[in-house]
Amino acid sequence: MKQLPAPAQDGEVLVIEEDHVSPVLEWMERAPRQGFTVETVHRPGDGDWTAALLEAIDRPGAPVALASISSVHWSDGGLADLARVRAALAAQGAMLLVDATHHAG
Repeated sequence: MKQLPAPAQDGEVLVIEEDHVSPVLEWMERAPRQGFTVETVHRPGDGDWTAALLEAIDRPGAPVALASISSVHWSDGGLADLARVRAALAAQGAMLLVDATHHAG
């Protein structure tokens, strides 16, 4: 099985607050060793995960290298428009990694 490459040093991996562990723990473990940061996108008050992710992608600072998210938030059922998120990431040369486990069940 091929391992996903590490984001560039000083790059950023986006995860969503209180997401299931599978799209989060790998990056939290690798970040200190490989020199990138993990940024948590906080739960939006209005429940709009798409807007919260797009805002985080466009935020000034370290370049986003990857968003590692679930397709449906396991605890609140919130969805993100993955096509819009993917397009915003692609415009910056970033990747999207989706854990669809809870969506498929």
